[in-house]
Amino acid sequence: MRVLAAVQTRDISNLLLTLSFAGVDARICDSLDLTHDCLADTWEENERYDVLVMDCAGRGLEFATALRAAGRRLPVIFLSDLDDLNLRIQAARLGCAAFVLTRNCGIELPGILLSVAQSIQDGIYGD
Repeated sequence: MRVLAAVQTRDISNLLLTLSFAGVDARICDSLDLTHDCLADTWEENERYDVLVMDCAGRGLEFATALRAAGRRLPVIFLSDLDDLNLRIQAARLGCAAFVLTRNCGIELPGILLSVAQSIQDGIYGD
């Protein structure tokens, strides 16, 4: 599974990189670097990703909105430091695969990635 992670938290970057033993190929970029150009570059044939993991903070919600506007059905897992109902609603409206509090990532993210991988196999997600 190829994961593009746009996160600011070093612990989450490290977690994704340690999941390589489970077949996770993660590319880490700073969530503040997300731009519409990144949206185009990300889906070049040689740069296809199976899932995005991104912070709600910064440009994460804006990036996901552009992703959906472009017709991409790629699963998005949102991370947040805040358990904020409005953020959860915004993420749900964008069809996110999961909303995870950053403090729970070590426990929840591996299982969520496995679940998303199964959903991709089942044809629920994909372009």
